[in-house]
Amino acid sequence: GSVRLGYLNFNVTANASPKLRANAFANYNFGQHNVRAVANYVSGVVDERGPVTPAGVLGVNQFGPTTFGIDGKDWLSFDAHYLFDLTDDLRLSASIINLLDKDPPVSRQELGYDARIGSALGRTFEVGIKKTF
Repeated sequence: GSVRLGYLNFNVTANASPKLRANAFANYNFGQHNVRAVANYVSGVVDERGPVTPAGVLGVNQFGPTTFGIDGKDWLSFDAHYLFDLTDDLRLSASIINLLDKDPPVSRQELGYDARIGSALGRTFEVGIKKTF
């Protein structure tokens, strides 16, 4: 078989296979407080289907082939998390996911991006409370 790392693998049974996925974090805990910064990286993938000539396709460029989404770009996002332990059994949390509000790399798929590589939600905020019994 062929090496499929770094390709979208749209026409084969494999999923998109970036050559590299990595997460790194820095955590600081002081008393009841915990702060964490996270970096998430996914290397881009190449759509092996190549350029598309959109002749006869409605709503696309009628002036020639398009290379939209062929060379997927790397995706780097950052998250921030804060935890506060009110008591031994009650914790409050707040997170900002995709802190810099970065769009995922474009991909020639139904959604215009590959959900296995990045998220189209943009910056999201999460709050939580956890009670243990």
